[in-house]
Amino acid sequence: MKKLELFVHIAHCAEPKQVSIAEDASTEELIDQLHHAGLFQRENGEETLLFLDNHDEPLELPQRLRDGGVGHRHLLHCHSCRRVEVKVHYNGVTKERAFAPSARVSRVLKWAASAFGLSGADAQGLELRLQCDANQPLPTDSHIGCYTRPRVCAVELCLVPKVRVEG
Repeated sequence: MKKLELFVHIAHCAEPKQVSIAEDASTEELIDQLHHAGLFQRENGEETLLFLDNHDEPLELPQRLRDGGVGHRHLLHCHSCRRVEVKVHYNGVTKERAFAPSARVSRVLKWAASAFGLSGADAQGLELRLQCDANQPLPTDSHIGCYTRPRVCAVELCLVPKVRVEG
């Protein structure tokens, strides 16, 4: 039987995990495989959702992965939250919006710049960080759900200028 190689982002981990599963597997089978491999922890009664990369709605449960549009080497996100409440701080002001956990940081960054009325070169010179004084920006290709804490469907970020090294 043919196998699908998938890359799955999970809550609390910025790097996707590579998994292999039967081509005709269901969404539940993938969730069970992630759970049994210790990649995703479920609490009793906690909902587990699978999202395609940068999609707003989760895949239906139960259904075959291929029926949900999942193909070989696709990127997915497994999370217990249907939405992540994102708060972004910039110049003493805070803006809020909910995103699917599979939303890429680049999408959140674009929204944040627009929400604060920034465009053009002003918007391009910004990045998102988990802490305002942190040196490490969030990778724009990662999923926002990767930065939540266990059983918390929210994240606070800072919109800051990119650090420019001149010299």
